[in-house]
Amino acid sequence: MNKSKPRRHAYLIIAHSEPYVLCKLLRMVDDKRNDVYLLIDSRSELKNHVQRFTMQHSRLHIICDQAVFWGGYSQIAAELRLMREAVSRNDYAYCHLLSGVCLPIKTQNQIHDFFRLNEGAEFIGFSNNPKTKEQLLRKVVPYYPFESSLHKHGSLRFRCRLLYQKLSVLMRLRNTNLELHKGANWFSLTGKTISYIIENERWIRQHFHHTLCADEIFIQTLIAQNPSIMASVYNVNSESESNMRLIDWERGEPYEWTINDLDELLASPMLFARKFSSKNKIVIDILFNRIIGQTTV
Repeated sequence: MNKSKPRRHAYLIIAHSEPYVLCKLLRMVDDKRNDVYLLIDSRSELKNHVQRFTMQHSRLHIICDQAVFWGGYSQIAAELRLMREAVSRNDYAYCHLLSGVCLPIKTQNQIHDFFRLNEGAEFIGFSNNPKTKEQLLRKVVPYYPFESSLHKHGSLRFRCRLLYQKLSVLMRLRNTNLELHKGANWFSLTGKTISYIIENERWIRQHFHHTLCADEIFIQTLIAQNPSIMASVYNVNSESESNMRLIDWERGEPYEWTINDLDELLASPMLFARKFSSKNKIVIDILFNRIIGQTTV
């Protein structure tokens, strides 16, 4: 019996800074079994480095016409844009959402073997933090109409937003039984689940437009409504293990890995780590050389 050809993987990357890290990331996922979809924030100087973002083995699709504002719906829109681009081009086994300051800490052979062994499992984290309920109500129930000024605390729009929230009595969820869930927005999901998310884009916009940081909420909440998908979540009791990302929120927001953390990075069972900075090139270069040196394409 002829074995069916393994399906490809898609890397969905949102980037707005750190060209050095992004170049290393692209090289480390450059594999004939992968396609890469890169969304560069249209406000970012990364647009000036596009010519550096080339790949030898993977097909690379670059999007540069979408602005992404921290905390706003534009972050959700960016993720959905990448998902649509991927779904429109191929039927992927898995789609992996990364930031431009993430790096794989395993080889592509190890990553593909892991997902082949766990085929059908969904890798997305669900928070079990007791403070999560309070955060969800604060981020989703009030309206945040000026997402492009969320970080400009002294701006007129910011003051108008605060006034709007204080005066508004419109609570979008008060007449629904929707149960909210939260977790890291970085994921590795099957192509089938990615299609399910895209099919519910109208529902997503209805419930999460003009919210704060709902990129950490909308997929978990949507998945929780689908028992068959929820049953496939890898480990609903461990947020980090369930998305296979090594992210340290204890030492930073998140912590930036340095050469002092090399042993921890190499010993971790996780597949990806976030976040890295060109200020710590030594740890990036060592990881890069070890992984590229072990990779056979």
